[in-house]
Amino acid sequence: MKLAFLINGTANGLDKLKKNIETTFKEYEPKLFISEKAGHITQLAQSAVSRGYDTIIICGGDGTLNEGVNGVIESFKTGFGDTADAYDWEKIAQIKVGVLPSGSGNDFAKTVHVTKEIEYLKNLISQQRSQLIDIGWVSF
Repeated sequence: MKLAFLINGTANGLDKLKKNIETTFKEYEPKLFISEKAGHITQLAQSAVSRGYDTIIICGGDGTLNEGVNGVIESFKTGFGDTADAYDWEKIAQIKVGVLPSGSGNDFAKTVHVTKEIEYLKNLISQQRSQLIDIGWVSF
């Protein structure tokens, strides 16, 4: 497993968060990608995928999660246009995307009952626990 953390660079307590991740996950040798501007998480997700990271944890709120998931999906674009068949969904399904809530609302994390506790996340990763969640597809 190659573990990457995509972190919203405007997160409160950024330095503490980085230190906690590096300490808690040191045996996984995690790579931290820190966003520098709005929309940057999408690019960082694509970079992580292209570097072979197969487990990507997104640290932020719902907007950061949205950017990260879209970045992963865009990494596997196979065709032209924005139709669902222009993506390699089998390869997308091989990437595990997690969330460490650190935004203001965290509605997605609340819905799927994910806590802000970093040890909880570590236990899930150590036990290789995950669940498949559908991605909605809208085109207009």
